[in-house]
Amino acid sequence: MCSSDLTKVASDLAAAGDRMRALASVNEVALLAFWANADDKTRRQIIAIADEATASRDDPDFLHLLGFVDPVGQGREVIERLTALRSGRLSSPSDLHMAGSAAAGVWADDLALPLLRGASEAYRGSGELERLVTVRTFEAWAHVRRGEIRAAYTAASEAAGLAAETRQASYLATVNAALSVVAGERGDPNADKLAAEAEAHFLAVGAHPMLSMVEVARGRTALAGERFSEAFDHLARVFDPSDIAYHPHACSWALADIADAAVYGERDLGVVRDLIGEWEAVAARTGSGYLRALVTYGRILLADESGAEQQFAAALAVMPGWPAYRARIQLAYGTWLRRRRRTAQARGPLREAANTLSALGLLRL
Repeated sequence: MCSSDLTKVASDLAAAGDRMRALASVNEVALLAFWANADDKTRRQIIAIADEATASRDDPDFLHLLGFVDPVGQGREVIERLTALRSGRLSSPSDLHMAGSAAAGVWADDLALPLLRGASEAYRGSGELERLVTVRTFEAWAHVRRGEIRAAYTAASEAAGLAAETRQASYLATVNAALSVVAGERGDPNADKLAAEAEAHFLAVGAHPMLSMVEVARGRTALAGERFSEAFDHLARVFDPSDIAYHPHACSWALADIADAAVYGERDLGVVRDLIGEWEAVAARTGSGYLRALVTYGRILLADESGAEQQFAAALAVMPGWPAYRARIQLAYGTWLRRRRRTAQARGPLREAANTLSALGLLRL
């Protein structure tokens, strides 16, 4: 769907009924806009239509739309409003669903997961299986981004079974991409098959930007197998505007991984430094803790030798809420110490990293 089509659909939906129904209807366009790589003009037009339809900027439906139509520009407002709302003011399954997915859209999975879990429990209890598929898919990818592979497997497996049962082919493909990450991290050869199935669906329906998830999965699999140059090639595609797998927001999910691939695969570090600089600005603009964790990790890997030890210490101090990335910094730090023959000092961070990564299911990292 092109940008003009998105704007027309949003306008028609908004004109169709009362304000609340109009806002819910316009929200149907939000995910389309996100995955269609809508241009800035279209994003502004859709938000303007939603502004007219909403009675409150705290409405979870409205925040969901903001989060997916313009995550960079509206991310800070979405995060701040959801932070204020989460303490008991969201109770209905739909509100929890919309608020949780809004948080996921603006790189705030720490906010998203408790809300999504609440929605999942409610939908499971009421037998609303199609909605449960949607929420569990969001949960699966939130866990993937956080490096919580065991939890990602649980959410994605349920979503995949139900998506097949309810014939939601696009959600099944999306979940298969998440399951491909899980399989790749575990050294399971099914990773390639799952990625290929997801790719086949996205190509068949022309959802080319959704191929970004497939390339993230393939990059993670190659990285876990220490095929660093191959990993770089897969991950670089999602950052390249000329590639059909490009996505301007989902590419951030690969930021830490492409840094690993570039450093250990001896690829162009300048390209990665530029990417980290771009996303550092987005992290500052949105206030996303997840993005701060990614750029912190990337900066550590690319740091100059002078002052490296102090940078490791400073990075570890600001990562308590992101255990996978903290463990990856510990792993990098322990490796750095060991290469300098400081073996005794290296044992502590390496042991802690191994324990955390194993607990999360990152068995091959």
